[in-house]
Amino acid sequence: PNGFSAGGSKHSSAGSSNGFSAGAGTASVSMVSKTYRALVSRLNASGLAALRVGVSLGGGLGVSQPAEVSVDGGEFGKNVWVTLTLHEGKNRQVRRMLHSIGSAVIRLERTHVGTLSLDGIGEGEWRTLTQDEIETCLGYPSERSLTRARTAAGDGDSDGDSGGGDDDDGGEGD
Repeated sequence: PNGFSAGGSKHSSAGSSNGFSAGAGTASVSMVSKTYRALVSRLNASGLAALRVGVSLGGGLGVSQPAEVSVDGGEFGKNVWVTLTLHEGKNRQVRRMLHSIGSAVIRLERTHVGTLSLDGIGEGEWRTLTQDEIETCLGYPSERSLTRARTAAGDGDSDGDSGGGDDDDGGEGD
């Protein structure tokens, strides 16, 4: 297996919304964009604008990067569905961002990591990602492309010796 899996996990705001995982020995997906669909209470136009420029996350986490946010249905001031795309991954970030603007998360679902979608994967189900999905959707290079890059960087020097002088030849009388 490649160490990456995708699974359906749609929980209330009290549960985990992570539908993707990287196995041991793999790079973190924290730098890949993540898209969520959230049912939110008490959202207003000024709060929506604040999310788009960055808000305080509290807990010593600083200010969020700007989020891509769209309203999917409902009315401001009541419960409204929004789609948020984040370009960083901090602990409970969606909830912290919405709390910062006076809103609360009622339901939270992660829908995408990078360009990889959870469509067609039911709650509690998972599947191993293909090598192509790891490269194109998550932005991780394949072992094959890493090997090619290492070979190209070596420029054909098979023994690793740069040929430079100043080597200690172990001579006598030094």
